[in-house]
Amino acid sequence: MTGIEHTVLKDGKESSLDTLFPIIRASTLRIEDPVLQYQPPILHRRLKDSVVEGILKGLQDFRYPIMDPYLDENENLIYEAGHRPTVYKSAEFWDEKFRNFMPERNSRMATELDRDVFLIFLIKYLVEEQGYTVAEAWQAVNWDSKKMGHYTNSEDAKCFFEKTGSRPVWEFYDLANTAKIVKYDKSESGYGIGGGSFKEPSGNYPLSTMRVVYNPSFEYEDSTGTMVMDP
Repeated sequence: MTGIEHTVLKDGKESSLDTLFPIIRASTLRIEDPVLQYQPPILHRRLKDSVVEGILKGLQDFRYPIMDPYLDENENLIYEAGHRPTVYKSAEFWDEKFRNFMPERNSRMATELDRDVFLIFLIKYLVEEQGYTVAEAWQAVNWDSKKMGHYTNSEDAKCFFEKTGSRPVWEFYDLANTAKIVKYDKSESGYGIGGGSFKEPSGNYPLSTMRVVYNPSFEYEDSTGTMVMDP
């Protein structure tokens, strides 16, 4: 298994909060960081431009989930390894579910910028701890993410969802397997989908990809929501 099979966060309890929702130190990012000095190809500039703009406006730290959520038979929102991730829920459903999960910590749906900041820290991890060059790390996150999660062309790919808590990268799991529904201010609906699922090739939907959600009540068969909260 993953070593986290007994780690649970549910029903608004803070047991294992630091393990399941580690703090992303967004406030420490600087434009001068080597990974942000890298110039991606023009077709892959969205991620860098998003984070640089965020830094200039001021970034705040936040907690980010280490795995996908699932809902039990009573629709309790649970973060625990070993379950089929919950899909076939709309952006509006996830938005409300997250707001009600732990309101004392301002639990909420992640934004495009939250996800982008997380991905920059993932790039930093690949460079600083896994020996990737800056260019290799950008490639792994920004235009071919087959080693970062479960895609059709990933090693040992399956034709079904893997259980939550699969394919660890850094402290996190499930980076692909499901695509991730987030707030997206460039969409008329206010929502977007980041990355890709096990049904899609990594080159088409790398982790940094953002797509528009046109109908916020549509239930996506391969996407789940992403929640963040205050430190």
